[in-house]
Parts: sequence; structure tokens; C-alpha cells
Amino acid sequence: MDFIETLLGIAPDNGDGSLETMLIVAISLIIAVFAFRRRIFGSLLRNKTSTLCRRMSLPSVTLRR
Repeated sequence: MDFIETLLGIAPDNGDGSLETMLIVAISLIIAVFAFRRRIFGSLLRNKTSTLCRRMSLPSVTLRR
């Protein structure tokens, strides 16, 4: 897990690999959010849209996928 030290020749974490671990975790979380953003935010939007339509007595809107 010392790829920063190998590539750049510097040791920002004194060679213990914690910086590399944090980078891998952060990149993995970003990829997961982008992969599931439609599922996460789409359901929130559908719920808000249907609630708003019920309050205004409008037909519910269906979002295309």
C-alpha cells in the first residue's frame, strides 16, 4: 500500500500506508454514490413528487428511467 512513496518518492504518512488507504476508501465511496445515485435520489424525488401531486389533487407523475 505504498504506491505514493513508490511513484512520487515522498512519504506524506511516514510510510505507514494510511494515506493510501484513505484514498482508496474515498474513491470507492465516490464510485458507489455515482453507481447508486439514480436509485437513492430517484426514490426521494418520486416520493416528493407524488406527495406534492396528492396535496394539489393532481395526477401522479411517473419518471422515466
